[in-house]
Amino acid sequence: MDVLITDKSGREPARDGPDGPYIFAEGDPINISVTEEDIAELEIEGFGIEDKKVSRSDNMLTTGWTYFPKTFAGLSRFRVTCGDLCASIDVDIAPSENKLGKEAFLDLIDELEARIPGLPWGVSPGHFRSAFSKRSAMIARPRVIEAFLEDLKKALRGLRFDPLLYSRQEREIRRMSYTRRPDIQTVQHLAQSPQAAVTWHSMVRAKEVDLLPIKINQAVSRITHDHPVTRYLVWLLRRLLKDLEILGQYLDKAKMDRAGGIGDQGRAYCNMLSEKLAPVFKLLRESLNRPPLLGLKPSPLNESAAQALFDHPPSLRLHRIARRMMARGLIPNRDGGTLVGLRETWELYEYLVLFRMAEGLAQHLGTDWNWKSVSNPDLRLLREAPSMGTIRIENGGQRIELRTQVKFPRAPGNSSEGFSSLSQKREPDYVLAVFDEESELVSWVILDAKFRTKKQYVLSSLGNIHVYRDSLRWHSKPPAAAFAIIPKIVEGTALYASQDYHDEHQFGVLHCPLEPDEEWLRPVIAWLEKALAPPTHD
Repeated sequence: MDVLITDKSGREPARDGPDGPYIFAEGDPINISVTEEDIAELEIEGFGIEDKKVSRSDNMLTTGWTYFPKTFAGLSRFRVTCGDLCASIDVDIAPSENKLGKEAFLDLIDELEARIPGLPWGVSPGHFRSAFSKRSAMIARPRVIEAFLEDLKKALRGLRFDPLLYSRQEREIRRMSYTRRPDIQTVQHLAQSPQAAVTWHSMVRAKEVDLLPIKINQAVSRITHDHPVTRYLVWLLRRLLKDLEILGQYLDKAKMDRAGGIGDQGRAYCNMLSEKLAPVFKLLRESLNRPPLLGLKPSPLNESAAQALFDHPPSLRLHRIARRMMARGLIPNRDGGTLVGLRETWELYEYLVLFRMAEGLAQHLGTDWNWKSVSNPDLRLLREAPSMGTIRIENGGQRIELRTQVKFPRAPGNSSEGFSSLSQKREPDYVLAVFDEESELVSWVILDAKFRTKKQYVLSSLGNIHVYRDSLRWHSKPPAAAFAIIPKIVEGTALYASQDYHDEHQFGVLHCPLEPDEEWLRPVIAWLEKALAPPTHD
């Protein structure tokens, strides 16, 4: 069976070692073609891919598929079958460097998990992420674990080679040490032991102090691995191990539950996921039974150890990776069943922008303004991708509204809130508006988060924003400004992010990086101050 796998350029992609997986990035098409006498079938992790093209050449048939992984999917396995023939193709789907890149993606996850504990993000085999819901057990979690297994190995190795050392002062009854001055407790012990005192004086007179056989209470310094941070890491890794053991039991139960409705494919998939957990179990158990973790009493992280953790890179790295591996990657649905809670990168970036925007407004407006979440999104309990909702900020009669995913119907629309589009239906990510004491709309702006950062995508985003600004109306008012929000500035796009460009056109790109930056919202704050200012009368 002749199997060919190519990237979007038509060339065979790079591999991680001679027998390692093919390397792809999220969003890049994976082209797979099989030439054989019969039509071939393709599966990913046990689920068939139906969209295929078949062509004939001489007596051979070529079956082709194009697959688009839309999120960071870690390691995934394709299985090609044709009659009795079978072949497996392993691919490693990483975050795209043209979007966020792996390090920035993980920083994004870190911040979102800190803001929304338990946020389901996970990893998945591309657009099959939703098809698994109700058909199988915990799909995303083992994928998260597998994706970070190598990072966990490196982090544990780094801690082993560079552990934190802890100097502890103890007291022991032992032979007298002449390398240090006796302290008060040692002198008291000597005074309270007549035999020791007599022996001491006789040996001193005989100038044979080095032969002094007596044992005495004295201070001893011990250098150990028993550091508060290392005890915390033992606690964290034990918790991770216990957590994964529960997950393994869940999968084992699902495999054996023939009445559970997941079918033979679902049971096979659960078995495969169980196998992925085995090396993690082994690694964690071995690490907890060797220095520097061996024999330490587990202890949660306290304030005194927190600073030491951040000052020791090997410990901090292990802490972060273990925390990521504990991310659930799924949520239960209303009926108690298991849903795969996966997020594509653009959805995650929208979360970040929403939080950063709300924080920026809060810092600028101060405590005189009262915050209300009128409808989704609730900043504490966000679970779905930002859906249509309103955050309202009030001060006396004035009101600011931050709305997400507002639908502008084609004019004349039937929106009860006055939204309309001069062309077709539009749906920007965010609109920010100011209302006066009479609840009249004073001014509003459009904001749209775009996580792709290549120049061509940034220019395309600006084109979309331009259409929004020209076509959208709220209570018959056009927007006062429109901005695309991106995570980084690349060559050829800096002009659109410059202050002069913003001031002149009330249009362009806002740079909301993954590192906190107080200045990114400056053009919006400038508009807000103008909209909130009392009207002037000529």
